[in-house]
Amino acid sequence: MEVVIRQKDCEVIAVIAGEIDNFAAEKLQVEMAKIVKLRPKSVVLDLKAVPVMGSSGIGKILYLYKELNKNNATFAIKGLHPNLTEIFKSLKLEKLFSIKKD
Repeated sequence: MEVVIRQKDCEVIAVIAGEIDNFAAEKLQVEMAKIVKLRPKSVVLDLKAVPVMGSSGIGKILYLYKELNKNNATFAIKGLHPNLTEIFKSLKLEKLFSIKKD
């Protein structure tokens, strides 16, 4: 799994690629902590290149959402891979944050 973080003004876009299993979720946690430290006003996670994500990866995304929410920052996911769409819908994550098609 690879994470590329780009910051422009007060917005952060994180492009994530590869499967997020338990091991990768720990690396993802480190990257999420870096994003939180930037104190952005807006964060977008681009997940179009993430075909598989375990429950620990979803937990790390929820951690990021919770931390950003404390700072009144907005959070969205874009490019959700079709393999993950049903999982995110069944967990009703779209009620917490925006999930954009692309």
